[in-house]
Amino acid sequence: MKKIVFLLIILFSFSGILQADIQNEIDKKEKELKQIEVEIKRSRQQKSHLAEREGKILNYLENLRDNISSVKRRENRYKKRLDNVNQELENLLKEIGQLDNRLEDLKNVLEKVVEDSFINYKKSESSELMPNLGIKSRRSEILLQIFGQYNYILLKEAENVHDDLKNKIDRKKKIKKQIRLNYLNLKISEKKLVHLEKVREKSLNEIRNKKEYYQNLIAELKNRKNELNGLINKMERRAQKYYSDINFKSLKGELIWPVEGSIFENYGKVINKKYNTEIFNEGIDIQTDYGARVNSVANGLVVFSKKYKSFGNMIMIDHGNDYFSIYTNLSSLEVKKGQRVSAGHVIGKVGNDLINGKPILHFEIRHKQSSLSPLSWLK
Repeated sequence: MKKIVFLLIILFSFSGILQADIQNEIDKKEKELKQIEVEIKRSRQQKSHLAEREGKILNYLENLRDNISSVKRRENRYKKRLDNVNQELENLLKEIGQLDNRLEDLKNVLEKVVEDSFINYKKSESSELMPNLGIKSRRSEILLQIFGQYNYILLKEAENVHDDLKNKIDRKKKIKKQIRLNYLNLKISEKKLVHLEKVREKSLNEIRNKKEYYQNLIAELKNRKNELNGLINKMERRAQKYYSDINFKSLKGELIWPVEGSIFENYGKVINKKYNTEIFNEGIDIQTDYGARVNSVANGLVVFSKKYKSFGNMIMIDHGNDYFSIYTNLSSLEVKKGQRVSAGHVIGKVGNDLINGKPILHFEIRHKQSSLSPLSWLK
């Protein structure tokens, strides 16, 4: 009964991983495949993040270029205003130059009038001696005085206009200075914006290069994934072929004996003499020499090879299509889990049975969770 419970536990415990054990190499490749899929996912996330950054920089560059265009338009407006102010200053300077010439002429005229007035005054003193000449001189003096007063008024008006023009020129120069300052500030802003544009364009190129790198990496990983899938499929077909080549069911009655010896207990119901109880033996017990070599009865894959509770060292071999052979009471284990074996391959050596102390090999054949009579399978 203990053996039945034991084998059921073993089969249930390993039913979920037997296929994985059979395809140990496939598992490694599938693990590598998962790592590639993780890398593809990570690369896609990186690419998505870069695309988002690329979009932000493009928007930033668009706004930056709009600002540069706006600054240039303002520069052009200030440049036109500066040209206009320069033209106005040039006109004012010409005008004030002409006015200076006019003032100089008026001053010369006034000086002449003063000089003539003085001469006429001298002549008027001698009018007593020459009455007719005195009358004429007097008239000339009056005319000169009137003309002098008129020119004096013109001179004052010209001086006022001159002062007004100078004030206008001073104001225009201040305006020109302010316009020039604003223009230079805009040029500085433009240079800063252009520099920032170059920096952002450099960042954009770096992002696009990284984006291209991840695109190429994703393509390469996809190729590796496809190659790995192809390899896994090939290995699975090879594994299927391996088990289909075994066709364990067709070997019924043709299996070699696992060890040379005699039947100590047969398959089926037996009476335990020590405890006087009836139990069901799930396999056969073969008595032989201690340390006798134990052979695999057919080709297969070792899916269990270690000590298990009171059964001592145990080996379980998968022969495909849910057929298994089980070997217990071993003194040593000569194969490892995941190892492929062929019929006649030495897998261990016989040890003493823990109950009766005799060198006995317990051997079973199972299909899924059901035990089969080993004698009907052995030669």
